[in-house]
Amino acid sequence: LYYYLVAGMARLAGITADNLEQVYQVSRIFSLLLNLVFAGMIYSAGRRLFGMPVQKCLAAGALSFIFLEITSFSRPDSLLHVLMIASVYFFLSSAKTTARTARRNYLLLASFIAAIAVFAKQTAIILPV
Repeated sequence: LYYYLVAGMARLAGITADNLEQVYQVSRIFSLLLNLVFAGMIYSAGRRLFGMPVQKCLAAGALSFIFLEITSFSRPDSLLHVLMIASVYFFLSSAKTTARTARRNYLLLASFIAAIAVFAKQTAIILPV
């Protein structure tokens, strides 16, 4: 899934497959954006789900970005991290909410994102289980 998204972004930017340097740059930029979204979701989970103070949430988001493995840049791991944390985020949101309809919608969204995560990288099979 990651490579299809990068190829789509490259096509939108008018980059051809024979220009390897620009394709690599698109991949790195896409991974960087996904890693920033991952850090933002860590911040949001701390703030909304766990009620942590802003300073601790900022520290958690920054540290989650700083300590990403080297494979999280220009590889499907960056997409996997975002989809995994999104799935867990919505699963925990379903446990926290009291409205029955919202709980069901959060669970369905978590399940859908978990299924998509499997297409990002097969190690995400742990999410549906």
